[in-house]
Amino acid sequence: MNTTTGHSTEMHQFVRNVQDRAGLETYGESHQLSRAAMTVLGQSVSGGQAKKLAAWLPPELHAELAEEHGHATAFDKHAFLDKIAGFIPSVDLDEVEKQVSAVLRTLHGSAPEDELTDTIDQLPPELAALFR
Repeated sequence: MNTTTGHSTEMHQFVRNVQDRAGLETYGESHQLSRAAMTVLGQSVSGGQAKKLAAWLPPELHAELAEEHGHATAFDKHAFLDKIAGFIPSVDLDEVEKQVSAVLRTLHGSAPEDELTDTIDQLPPELAALFR
């Protein structure tokens, strides 16, 4: 446990990776972004897939990703980003897209390729592209 933030080392590293990739100034912004992106991603894929993917994330992000049960909600890229923007300080959708892509690329580095393929297959191509 990281005593300065109250987060596990795994969470601290995940958020720092997001912060570096997204170019965010503070750990807090990156943490908030990571939680928001996982919440909306969890709504975008089936409940079963969200739970499988959560297993590869820091424990602090499990609830956000796997909170939704049942059927996925089909979001286009604009709606997906707009929903995340409601949870974070940035409202410029180009900036939100860059930041969300940083979270999803960090997730890409954490989960096995087969789990990511299963997740990406449930998303529209324009959302799947944010993982790359």
